[in-house]
Amino acid sequence: MTDTNSANKVLEDITVLDFSRFAAGPYCTMLLADMGAQVIRVEQPGGGADREFGLLAPDGEAFSIKITARNKKGITLDILSDEGRQLLSELLKKADVIVHNFTLESAEAKVLNYDILSKENPALIMAYITGFGSGGPYASKSAFDFSAKAMTGAMWLNAMPGGGPVKEPVPYADLGTGCLAAYGIMVALHHRLKTGKGQLVDASLLDTAASFVEAIGAVALYSVHGEVRHQLGNHGFATYMNILEAKDGYIVIMPYGNRIWRRLCRLLEREDMITDPRFVNDGERQKNSEIIDAIMVPWCKALTVDEVLNKLDSVRVPAEKVDTIADFVNNPQVRDRNLIEYLEYPGVGSFAAPAVLPKLSSTPGDIVRLAPKVGEHNQEIYNGLLQLSEADLSRLATKGII
Repeated sequence: MTDTNSANKVLEDITVLDFSRFAAGPYCTMLLADMGAQVIRVEQPGGGADREFGLLAPDGEAFSIKITARNKKGITLDILSDEGRQLLSELLKKADVIVHNFTLESAEAKVLNYDILSKENPALIMAYITGFGSGGPYASKSAFDFSAKAMTGAMWLNAMPGGGPVKEPVPYADLGTGCLAAYGIMVALHHRLKTGKGQLVDASLLDTAASFVEAIGAVALYSVHGEVRHQLGNHGFATYMNILEAKDGYIVIMPYGNRIWRRLCRLLEREDMITDPRFVNDGERQKNSEIIDAIMVPWCKALTVDEVLNKLDSVRVPAEKVDTIADFVNNPQVRDRNLIEYLEYPGVGSFAAPAVLPKLSSTPGDIVRLAPKVGEHNQEIYNGLLQLSEADLSRLATKGII
């Protein structure tokens, strides 16, 4: 970790107050901090609940905090107290962006109400991240990633044929919402450059999960044909796809489109399948996946993974070995892309974390700071940024305000 190249800090003139917890919000602000934004993680005195959330590192603190709070500064503040709200008002004068995910009816959300805060700072941008959106009958309902995916039908898409719904372990609704919220903040910042005015970025897990399901055509299929496609298992949604067993492992294959399909048929020496009406397009191939399996399964089982991939690569049919996490870490392409950043924490040692993304040619971003301890930057922010005295800081700490 270095802090020598100003090009890696392209967002250094942007100050973000981060009140968010758990996944979507912290991932959003991590993306901004990685590009140099001054992100100040604000948590209640004693620390946020997400420090004990999920997988714990050897020091008893969540891995997720150590990953998503990197590059951030950390302060404590009781925003529900009178003095805490006064300090919040002072911080607002220095802030460009606020990010939070408190439920709509919570006391914290009422303090961080955009309509109120934007009167104090009309240039303020707020990203409000919720489970189901800031309006509607579910607006006050708590949610995690799985809640949104359950509502959008995604779990039925994952189900094995004849089986019940299946969850997707990667929290794409959470992390995707983090990405969209960061994108929304950047759009709002661009708008502010032109108008001088801030705005509310209303992001939700439901919005993200719905957009992803809609983007693959699942809702379009229902709206046009009344078809609810589900229980796909490892088969594709829009074309033939499957995970197939080879002699020494598994591969995943998707011959998407007629050109790729023709190349696969010629490789298999089954050119009759090119003109067979059951396989004439992606939709028909999807419907007849089991017939294609009857050909593909024995073909793969007779070969090793490398043999299968070499043959498919030779005719440019997209396929890949199904790796374990250990395989992923040691994959030469992963290493060449520098997709893993190793962070060294006292009492924990070195562990793998996501690299800074996206990869930009002139302003690539960097990891320059480990996740803050609880209140680690109280003195820097309150004494330095807000010009409070040491006596003020001591008094506020004694009263539990910070």
